[in-house]
Amino acid sequence: TLILEGCHNLETLMLGRQENLEVICIKNMQKLREFSAQLECPVLHTLKIINCPDLIQLPQSIPKLRILKVKKCNSLKAIPSLSAIYSGTLVLVDNPVLEGFPGNYSVDFRDLGARIWRCMITNCPKIHGLPAKYYNSCRASMNRKLEIGECESIYFDPSEPLTQLAIDRCRSHTLLEAMNIISEYKFGITSDSVVSLHYLQSLSISNISDLISFPTSWEVQITSLYISACKDLEDLFDSEQSCKGSLPRLVNLCIRDCPKLSNFPEEGLPPKLELLVIQSCIRLESLGPPDTLKDLTSLADVCIVDCPKLQSFPAQGFPSSLQHLRIRDSPLLTEKVSKNEKGRGPDWPKIMNIPYLEIDEVHPSPAPVFASCSRSLACFKGTRS
Repeated sequence: TLILEGCHNLETLMLGRQENLEVICIKNMQKLREFSAQLECPVLHTLKIINCPDLIQLPQSIPKLRILKVKKCNSLKAIPSLSAIYSGTLVLVDNPVLEGFPGNYSVDFRDLGARIWRCMITNCPKIHGLPAKYYNSCRASMNRKLEIGECESIYFDPSEPLTQLAIDRCRSHTLLEAMNIISEYKFGITSDSVVSLHYLQSLSISNISDLISFPTSWEVQITSLYISACKDLEDLFDSEQSCKGSLPRLVNLCIRDCPKLSNFPEEGLPPKLELLVIQSCIRLESLGPPDTLKDLTSLADVCIVDCPKLQSFPAQGFPSSLQHLRIRDSPLLTEKVSKNEKGRGPDWPKIMNIPYLEIDEVHPSPAPVFASCSRSLACFKGTRS
């Protein structure tokens, strides 16, 4: 491993041939402009470059590279060909002039033939697309993730397998653009397009300030939907189409920090839902009509945290499938089930038969750790690379 930090007068990095060097980390090199054109490190698999504002050139070929991270390189316009990356990670953050690859700025990364499992692009405004050959032809290895942040627009090719898509700090039209790509490709003429679309399992959207409601005018086969810190979200789903039709396979629905959300949809929730997490929705008053949860016959896990205006559980209660209910920092709900001088609150009969309860001021059932709820709450915390 080679770590270089704060060598302020170094302008060109020339390492010679390093037979055993596997990791290079370079940070806070204010005058570094370039590497030697050919980096002779045959086993190098990780290259991380952070806060090198004058850097204009990276090595042209790194045959064994698996992880490339470039952050705060204000002068870098291109990264090298990554055709050798296999099952790797590409992270590009805060690079204001970065456009693409050498001699290929105008085609939006379409020549990337890499088999990358995770790609994160945040605040790189010159990058508008990802890419026609993003995953090459390898479809056997799954769990591929694309993260997009602070981008005005985005292109990606849905014909290649993608299991996780995360969109952060963008305008709502970027989300709509991505969903239109997916939707239009699904209804294409080739059967392969439908098969490839089915790989997408998880969609996470966060910090989309002008999103009023989640669009339902298209159908997508995701199983998990995470909505976080969308300050203008007023309705969970729009009225274009029932969410039961547009999200037919959804099993995990998690909503956090949406301060304008006040009610759940009158038409109910996706029918196959198994996990429902609601956190820090401070104006939420209702979970919908009386039967909104009762009809969800697969629902097993419900977590409600920091919803101070949520007044009561649905009138018809919960389905018999529910195994775990967690209520925290939601005083109106807690009051409806807590003990008082007359016994339990009026909503106690709705939850008394749920096997595992975790409720403020109510003696909890001896419950195991419910990994689904814990993981979903943890996913909202996130970290920025």
